[in-house]
Amino acid sequence: MSTTGSTEQSRSLLYFKFFLQYLHETGSGTFSGPFSFFMKIIFDYNRTIYDPEKQELYPGVLVLINGLSNKHELFLVSKNEPGRRDVLDNLGISSFFKKVIFTDNKSPELFKEIADNENNVMVVGDRIRGEISIGNELSYITVWLKRGKFSLEEPINEKQNPRHTITDITEVENILKQYG
Repeated sequence: MSTTGSTEQSRSLLYFKFFLQYLHETGSGTFSGPFSFFMKIIFDYNRTIYDPEKQELYPGVLVLINGLSNKHELFLVSKNEPGRRDVLDNLGISSFFKKVIFTDNKSPELFKEIADNENNVMVVGDRIRGEISIGNELSYITVWLKRGKFSLEEPINEKQNPRHTITDITEVENILKQYG
């Protein structure tokens, strides 16, 4: 691809991000359909919404989080690794999340704190031995995004069995419809 094409693509993506941010802030970008219920949704960051190999959001993530953030409380949890805050800031998506949490250790206590005694909590992640296991331990709805580096991990106990398995992040919408 030429430099000009790459620059135009970057500019288009930036305009799209600004447009989505505008829709989010004005409440104009809601999904139509049966989203009349409320859920707290905890998203893992790396390899769930962000592709570290390509250094970009996975396709469909911006539209998904824009639509969901108008009806639900979204939380983003990431391991506290060097440079991640800067990458997240450059992506311009923090405003879609009620809270962005960088932690050295994903734990049941952290997820409980996010849930704040709510019953309608969903955890979306790519690690069955990480966030999915924690979500199951707390009886939350768990969605395993089975793709990439950890897609071949298989559950080794009942606690690691996700309630839902998807291969594309945009499938979260269909799962939410089952609960609405």
